Amino acid sequence: MKKLLFYVWGLLLFVACSSESRGDFDYTKEMTTEPAMAPMGLEEDLELEMNEAEYDQSSQDDLAQNSPMDRKILRTVESRFQTKNLSATTAYIDQLTKQHKGFVSSMNHTNSRYELNNQMNLSIPAENLDVFLDGLKSQSIYTDYTRINAKDVTEEFFDISTRLKTKKEVRDRYVDILRNRAQTVEDILNAEEKIRNIQEEIESIEGRIKFLNSRAAMSQVRLDLYEKIPYTEQPDRYSTTFFSKVKSSFVNGWELIQELVIGLIAIWPLIIIIGLIIYFRRKIFGIFRK
Repeated sequence: MKKLLFYVWGLLLFVACSSESRGDFDYTKEMTTEPAMAPMGLEEDLELEMNEAEYDQSSQDDLAQNSPMDRKILRTVESRFQTKNLSATTAYIDQLTKQHKGFVSSMNHTNSRYELNNQMNLSIPAENLDVFLDGLKSQSIYTDYTRINAKDVTEEFFDISTRLKTKKEVRDRYVDILRNRAQTVEDILNAEEKIRNIQEEIESIEGRIKFLNSRAAMSQVRLDLYEKIPYTEQPDRYSTTFFSKVKSSFVNGWELIQELVIGLIAIWPLIIIIGLIIYFRRKIFGIFRK
């Protein structure tokens, strides 16, 4: 009897342990099984997880820490001064400009009854501008004015450089979406339109960066040079000789004859009527006398 109870008790323990073991297995299987992810649509992926302003700010912080930038200064100079010899001063300035690796962009000579004038526009490398201006002082006997302006565009240059970096990264992400995620024709067209718009913005920003770089590298100088001369009356523009006047008279007479002939031809109906009246005047007067 004791053996029978022992066997029954052992059987019950075995069944209980088996049930508990099966329950643990099912629970573990349920917890470790991951549900399948729903495919993400292209429109959701085009949101890029953060707006462009936040992405732009993060790029600015990164660029500020890792790429220190030189200052971008746009310098312009305007000066008007009197010189002893305008031709000699013009040649000197041209040589001085070439010496400092600049160039003359335009030149305009004008003369009046009291002065000779020359307006010159020059482009001088920014690092040589101060030395160039010092060299001009020897040519002036009287300076009317000298204006030097400097515009700091470092902040603008830094801002658009950061925007350019951001735009390129966003464009690359759209290109990746176009290659790997676009599934329908509509998705492809939408992605291509996004890429086209961003590429236009990138080209515009690159153009502005090139302009700022070139303007910061080359300073603009405008010079107004003049030389005083004794006042003189304005000469006659032309004079005619006796034979020239005779020739003109013959030409004018011949033209008058032509005009008369043409005028007579134009009024031929009136001439015919007057001729008929003169020819038949006796008969006409005789009728009136009767």
